[in-house]
Amino acid sequence: LYLFNGDFVDRGEQSVEVVTVLFAWQQKLPKSVFLNRGNHEDSAINAAYGFLNECCTKYNRLVYKLFDSCFSWLPLATVVD
Repeated sequence: LYLFNGDFVDRGEQSVEVVTVLFAWQQKLPKSVFLNRGNHEDSAINAAYGFLNECCTKYNRLVYKLFDSCFSWLPLATVVD
């Protein structure tokens, strides 16, 4: 069981790659990998701290909006039993 507690982006120049790998890993192992939403997965925070700029530099604003949409579906907490 792997639980990642948010703040996947705004931690360096490879935020796009980090969150893409985490999403892929979650899809590959849906019963073993869990992702929680941190404050840096909020559009106001990640726009201010560089994720918007990274997405627009590497790709475009549409990619940023798609990530933002994905982030909005992440849970804020997980109960571990």
